[in-house]
Amino acid sequence: MRARRGISIGATSAALLLCGAIGAMAYLMSIGAGAGSLSVATLGSPSPVIATNPTAGVAHVAWSAVSSPSASNPEVTYTVERSGNAGSSWSPANSTCTGTLSQSTNSCNDQPATDGDYIYRVTAHFRTWTSAGVSNSINVVVAVATKLVFTTSPQTTTAGVLSGTITVQRQSAASAPITAGSTTVNLSSTSGAGIFRDTGDTLNITSVTIANGTSTASFKYKDTVAGTPTITAAASGLTSAMQQETVSPAAAASLTLSAVSTTPTAGAANNLTVTAKDSFGNTATGYSGDKTLTFGGASAIGTNNPTVSDKVGTAVNFGTPETINFSSGIATVTGSTNGVMKLYKVETANISVGDGVISNAGNLLSVTVAPGAASKLAITAAVGTQTSGSANSLTITARDAFGNTATGYTGDKSLTFGGAANAPDGTKPTVTNKTGTAIDFGTAEIINFVSGASSVSGSNNGVMNLYKAETANISVTDGTVNNTGNLLSVTVSAGTASKLAWTQVTVSNGTLSTPCLFTCTDTGITNFGTFTARVSVTDAAGNTVTNLGTGHTVTVSTPTSGAGSGGAFTAPTAGTSVTLTIAGTGAADSTATFTFKAQNGSWTSDNFTASTASGTAYLNATATVTK
Repeated sequence: MRARRGISIGATSAALLLCGAIGAMAYLMSIGAGAGSLSVATLGSPSPVIATNPTAGVAHVAWSAVSSPSASNPEVTYTVERSGNAGSSWSPANSTCTGTLSQSTNSCNDQPATDGDYIYRVTAHFRTWTSAGVSNSINVVVAVATKLVFTTSPQTTTAGVLSGTITVQRQSAASAPITAGSTTVNLSSTSGAGIFRDTGDTLNITSVTIANGTSTASFKYKDTVAGTPTITAAASGLTSAMQQETVSPAAAASLTLSAVSTTPTAGAANNLTVTAKDSFGNTATGYSGDKTLTFGGASAIGTNNPTVSDKVGTAVNFGTPETINFSSGIATVTGSTNGVMKLYKVETANISVGDGVISNAGNLLSVTVAPGAASKLAITAAVGTQTSGSANSLTITARDAFGNTATGYTGDKSLTFGGAANAPDGTKPTVTNKTGTAIDFGTAEIINFVSGASSVSGSNNGVMNLYKAETANISVTDGTVNNTGNLLSVTVSAGTASKLAWTQVTVSNGTLSTPCLFTCTDTGITNFGTFTARVSVTDAAGNTVTNLGTGHTVTVSTPTSGAGSGGAFTAPTAGTSVTLTIAGTGAADSTATFTFKAQNGSWTSDNFTASTASGTAYLNATATVTK
């Protein structure tokens, strides 16, 4: 019987043959009964084992690969041990030499904990078989970790977005990785909004641990504040690692408004700055170029609408879309373009701005508009229709150019009123001054203002009395500002009928007294001169009343003898007296005129009187004509 790479055995049971060559073991590969061929394989040695010291504190162990005795089942593994006392005792190596190594591994690194001379034993394992090789002796000076170093590049991320993985490594002074021992690394950031996360993004962390047998630990970073925060990895006894990250703003989520002044004067230019913000409050630098914005929140006054200038300087009314240009998330004024706001109504306005998607809702710009200087006066009256001689309280308000009350117009002001005529009896229209004295229209007087407005107090500071029945357009001025273009219209009606008066008087010669009303004198009428007039029923100021009703007559008579006699009436009838009827509707004038003719010859004066003949009795009217 012939065997290849073996021996020839005849047996009824399996037999095992051990070959005693150093570093090798033989294994019976065939089992059976009777005569046959027995094949025996050996487990080779990993020798030579070579130990080197490539860097401080590190032993590099390399060995020869050992083939599996079973070519179809590569089951060889390796273990590496270290001895510091020439082989009298052994302990497992660490670092990459730790544990059971695969058949494909033929080198590893060990980091002894102390300085010394070391040899290494590599044992190959195949099933229950082992085969070992021992290295040369090397001297290892243990490397000590002195610093932490970031081995990943600085991160660039977006606010609110988690960074990529950041790795920190402990190293020796020679920058060699140190795997011995466990190190707790504390993490911090110069940004108060920065947080650290584990690599699985499951929880916030403040530290990581570099475990024994490895030199690194990893984490991730998130920040909501745009900028360049510096993160620090620190451990007791080690120089800290520091790295500057870059956090970019997120997309624009809102707009904010600021103004040069939050207390502008009405009509004054007020420069706005519009800023786009991301959801974390960072300036959204990607919001750039022309944007269509609409402003709101302020009121018009009269025809003056609040405006903001667009990118080319056109003043655009609030509520109307306009183009504003942004650069890196911010719109600023240039000259008179791109955001010059003008508000006209005195108010506290809450200014809004939006582009149709984002706005400053919830963060409106509060602006308190102050009035400008007084540029005009406005008058209002307690009533717009009054009776002759009745009191009518005035309120005078100083206005700025846009119609706001000019609150700075305060204290005593010298005003002059006008626009109303004297009554027929010559009584002048008046307004009481601050102390209650009635001052004629056309004469300056003192009126007191408080915060741009005057008001009546009792009978003081603006009580107006008008006497002529008319529609008067009342004016007021301080010499600089006035109510031109906005006069106060007041309709004055006649008072209660109380007097008879001469009206529509004409004379052939002479000069009439002024007024010629309740009493009248014609001086220089000459011989046979004539005095023609009507008799009217008037109020106390001489305004002719209206719609008196029927049944009212008057007699105009001259003495038949004695002083004042001598003349006579020629119309409507001849004699020393005439009777006239007062119209019952419309103006209470006599329906006919009368004519009195002076005497001839040597005389001085003639007299005549109008008195009530029937109906309500009114005060008489008298007249005298002189030669």
